[in-house]
Amino acid sequence: MQFIYVILAIAAASVGVAGIQFFKGHNFMPFGFLPRGDYGARASGFFGCPNHLAGFLEVAMLFALSIACWGRSSLLIRIVMGYASAMCAAGILLTGSRGGYASTITGLAAFGFISLLVAGKWLRREFWYATAISAVLGATAVGYVIQSAVRKSEFLQYRVESANLDIGVRADLARAAFKQFQINPWFGTGSRTYLYHGREFRTQLILADPIFAHNDYAQLLGEYGLIGFGTMALFVVLHLRSGWKTLASAAVSNAPKIRDPQSKRRSEKGSRSRSAWRAVEDVEAKRLEQVQVSFKGSNSIALTAAALASVAAYAVHSLVDFNLHIPANACMMAFVFAVLVNPGGTSTPGSAVDNGSLKANPLLQRVPAAFGLPLLTLAILHWPGEYYGEKARRLLSDWRLLESPDLAVRAEVLSKNGLKYDSKNPELLYYLGESQSTQAMLTEEPQEKSRLCEQAIISFQRAVELAPRDVRYVLCLAWSFDAAKRFDEAELVHLRALQLDPNSNKVHASYAAHFQQQGKLEQAEAEYATALKKGNTPHDVWNLQNIQKEIQEKKSRANPAVTPAN
Repeated sequence: MQFIYVILAIAAASVGVAGIQFFKGHNFMPFGFLPRGDYGARASGFFGCPNHLAGFLEVAMLFALSIACWGRSSLLIRIVMGYASAMCAAGILLTGSRGGYASTITGLAAFGFISLLVAGKWLRREFWYATAISAVLGATAVGYVIQSAVRKSEFLQYRVESANLDIGVRADLARAAFKQFQINPWFGTGSRTYLYHGREFRTQLILADPIFAHNDYAQLLGEYGLIGFGTMALFVVLHLRSGWKTLASAAVSNAPKIRDPQSKRRSEKGSRSRSAWRAVEDVEAKRLEQVQVSFKGSNSIALTAAALASVAAYAVHSLVDFNLHIPANACMMAFVFAVLVNPGGTSTPGSAVDNGSLKANPLLQRVPAAFGLPLLTLAILHWPGEYYGEKARRLLSDWRLLESPDLAVRAEVLSKNGLKYDSKNPELLYYLGESQSTQAMLTEEPQEKSRLCEQAIISFQRAVELAPRDVRYVLCLAWSFDAAKRFDEAELVHLRALQLDPNSNKVHASYAAHFQQQGKLEQAEAEYATALKKGNTPHDVWNLQNIQKEIQEKKSRANPAVTPAN
């Protein structure tokens, strides 16, 4: 419960930041080290993407709502939890995430269904009907309020009405993952290898870099194969089964105890021949039967119902987004699954919370920790390199980089410091090469420019050796060869980039620029035309027009008697 309170405090702060982002319409972030994409008015809170904020808030909302309805806390805390759930719902609305809307509705529907089942265990039939009708009317009223809010905002209305525009793109992203799956159907191609195969199998509809499949199921299948997919399915089923058993046991234990009418009649029939003290006992039993035990709330029911509803919400959200690849949301769902297998309370034989999960061998209970310790050790060892790499990344993404060579020099120093701790980190080598090539571009001394270009080539070559399928490193290496006038080597590297990402507008435009630097205008024109077919960008259109004009002028100079057509 204390962990939930902390999560809701973070959610409140995120919704506050989200309100500024939505109503001010700019990419406001309270901390400089938190990156955010250019999403305009779409709120993302502390996250870099609005979809991920929606994935975080929907879980927080369900737990707050469940505690308000089923928790054993004081009335004041339950009222606060009710307002907290409404706050999270408002935050989800500000994100403009269509997947977040669908998953939130699914989670609320699952929570309502679970709540009615639990209420049926202890409410009398007429009260249960009244509760169900009230729930339906309340959901209808909330839906009307949300619909009215969406209609008042042109931006949110556009987000809802344009949901079908992204269907083709997301379908192609998932289709690339299924092609990746066919490479190794049983074991997959490895963790995070969609980064490479998504580029390899992208279609012309996918203009942005396909880093994730926007479908956790498809990406899981492509990266881990049938073995990994089946293992994850078993994991989810076993946790849901455990959570359902816990919920059923807790609901039964909180239901009023009603004696069997047959045993009641038998007790009355035999009481005539019993002693006086037995008769007094029967009278007391009759009095207790008339007292209905009121439901005092149950934190076990509250947490388990919220966890089950959260799994239902993420089952839908994972179809269109990749929240489980975001560390914060993955940790949230780890907590959710931990709740499903932890019944809470005290475990005594025959008690409501005794579902057998606490009877496991203590040695087996420590197996996950045994697997986690090596990962923790590796994380600690790699932490200094990641720290310096993140500082270098922030400098290289600063908009003042091309105006201040000092930023590139500092990024180079930070990258080298990180490589002292992690010499086989390709991202650090990438940052090192970027800082060196930026310095080469900004300097006017020929010898210094040549020296920095050669250093950048060495850095990018080392990065390509460590991650040969990452087209970013390959392209940077090709650009460095071109900057050093080593065009034959740049040609081979560009061909490698075309193999890795054949439908990329950026790769074809880079290849066109490679020909343009050598004065091969016809080849450059053809590649720019191909790049425009893969994705129309104003910069490529401008380059193509300039090359066509230059070709026309070259023809005019070669044959001055012919007047060029307008």
